[in-house]
Amino acid sequence: TQHRAIEGKLAQWSEMVTSAAKRELFEQVAEHLSVHIASEEQVFYPAVKAQNIEGVLLESLEEHLSLKRLLADLRELDQPGDEVFEA
Repeated sequence: TQHRAIEGKLAQWSEMVTSAAKRELFEQVAEHLSVHIASEEQVFYPAVKAQNIEGVLLESLEEHLSLKRLLADLRELDQPGDEVFEA
């Protein structure tokens, strides 16, 4: 359900016409992603580790680390209209 909620928010991106609206939507998505990442790290990853499927765990951890870095970088940009932000 967390994945679907985030996807729903991201689908609204093209409807946003002002930088302020995009910034607000981004902050909502970033908050959802942060909660999702934390919940997976606290619940899902320990369960995966207990099942001895380390490859899945390592791949997921790397994806989350990349996402955390990206969110931090995007939060530092001034305008959602920035080419880097849009990409």
